[in-house]
Amino acid sequence: MTAGVEKRITNNVGGEKLFNFRPCLFVAIFLSLGILFAKFFLEYDIAFYWLVIAVLFPIAVFAYFRTKKSLLAGLALMLCFFVGFSSYSLKANDFRNTTYYNSFDSTVYGRVVKSTENGEQTCLTLSGVSIDGQPEKGRLIAYLPTWACESVREADSVFIRGAVKTKTELFGKNATFDEYFADDIRFFVEAEKLSVVDRNFDAFALMRETLKNRLYAGMGADSASVSFAVLTGDSSGIEDGLLDNVRRGGIAHIFAVSGLHIGTLYAVCIFLLDKLKRLQDKKLLRFITVGLALLFYGGFCGYSESVLRAVVTCLALYASKLIGVKKDSLESLSFAGALLLLINPVSLFCVGFQLSFSACYGIVILNKPLQVFMERAYRSLTKRTEEYPVTYPIGRRGKVFSFLAVTVSAQLFTAPVLIDAYGYLSAWGLLLNAIFVPCVGLIFSLTLGFSALACLLPSSFAVVILWVPNLFWTLLLLTYQTLDFAVIFETVTLNGLATFCYYAFLIAFSGKLNLKEKEKPAVLCALALSCVCAYIIL
Repeated sequence: MTAGVEKRITNNVGGEKLFNFRPCLFVAIFLSLGILFAKFFLEYDIAFYWLVIAVLFPIAVFAYFRTKKSLLAGLALMLCFFVGFSSYSLKANDFRNTTYYNSFDSTVYGRVVKSTENGEQTCLTLSGVSIDGQPEKGRLIAYLPTWACESVREADSVFIRGAVKTKTELFGKNATFDEYFADDIRFFVEAEKLSVVDRNFDAFALMRETLKNRLYAGMGADSASVSFAVLTGDSSGIEDGLLDNVRRGGIAHIFAVSGLHIGTLYAVCIFLLDKLKRLQDKKLLRFITVGLALLFYGGFCGYSESVLRAVVTCLALYASKLIGVKKDSLESLSFAGALLLLINPVSLFCVGFQLSFSACYGIVILNKPLQVFMERAYRSLTKRTEEYPVTYPIGRRGKVFSFLAVTVSAQLFTAPVLIDAYGYLSAWGLLLNAIFVPCVGLIFSLTLGFSALACLLPSSFAVVILWVPNLFWTLLLLTYQTLDFAVIFETVTLNGLATFCYYAFLIAFSGKLNLKEKEKPAVLCALALSCVCAYIIL
């Protein structure tokens, strides 16, 4: 399919392909377009003929290339659009048809899947919910005094009596509600007490509880809370002032188990397997081993959205490497995104999903072009003669440029998402990510290893075993707590057109569009000017 499409693209742009057709990338794009259109269609009552136009659009575009394969590609993308539209619409309609409750005295039964303490109040997330004896779809969040939940553990089945309300606002501009929708949280209850009716065994919950106890037994309270957040994604124990400062600094993602953590674990697994010569040729066994390790850790973290995204992406990359497929990070990343959108189409509107994939796409698309740009700028400023081709920066300088390019590319691609979600952009984000992210990757590995050892041995050994990670975290926290990262850009807002032009500029700069050298400066200037005009006028 791709050969025919690329051939026609080549013929229509004067002998050179305008872009390389990547099936997984286009599937992910049209799935996203279908989901996005479904949201607008249901929320704003868009006329039906717009849906017909949107469905026929990919066929019309690919029919332009006048080959059977390109027409099939258009039909396949139309199907992807329809699948995205249908999956979101079905989920949204099912959510809206939830039983309505607005009672002051109802009995709730469910199983605790998550417990988050916030000062004097504890938030419990329940699955397998029944309300007044009636089984209900979805999950429920219960708000209770912390003292009433001291004996509750994850996986316990509980009875709660209190005021139950149904979450009725399916659509709207409240970003946090999209997270509730994605997690299928449909009901809320406020109560003063509960009763535990069954102690269910959950190996992962037991391991998380054991880990938490060992960390607090062997480390200071601040270091233990931060370590637990980094290892599990549960940041509820971190002091509010520190957490706010971390958010203003633009590095709050270190407390959400995602690509940074899963990627580090993945790299450690590959490193260890490479040391075992007997497994060098046993590709299937290597893949199963890595997969089990990542899935086990994902279960330990509760299989959050960010964990699943990272696990699927790493396994897709590793599978393509083992079977000898030409490495294409863009395709592997797009495959992971498409798979996750098929599982839960609402993820597209979750901030975590957007940040994860925008950062990854930024690194894949901009990393190499930024390295080349930095190398050229360095040679121009220092007036150095050509030591080696500028497209391949090597040596120590190349490593520095590579690290800086990864950090800058992720920041550039996530900036519009951060502005839209939080209304501000950290002035410290680039610097702090360059400093802290490598440290966190190293300390995460050390903390995970020492913590696992501490959980296997009696708690009396925890202080000795966790001394090294405790020292690292203490030093980092002291450094961070002495600084105030209150400098943020709060007045920056980007509308839809400005955001589109912004990303189009970055993609054109990256070279993913095969523009001629004479055309590229003009295109970049036009896109930059369009972005500025859209920002000022709209």
